[in-house]
Amino acid sequence: MRCFATGSSVITRGLPRVPGVGAMLNGFTDFGLHWPVASQGMAIALILGLAAGLGPAVGAYRSRIAEMLRQV
Repeated sequence: MRCFATGSSVITRGLPRVPGVGAMLNGFTDFGLHWPVASQGMAIALILGLAAGLGPAVGAYRSRIAEMLRQV
């Protein structure tokens, strides 16, 4: 649980040192990633990943190997 807050604080403290980003984020080093935000982000990423991979996985499951090798 704490690893998200710690990881985000390390990233936000390191970003002002990046040449192209540093000027924009100079005063915003106190932001952190809270647990509800991190869990919502992970849930959305999981749902999007499953939705994007479901169609190709079902298509590959239903296809025959010989038919797929003919296309190659």
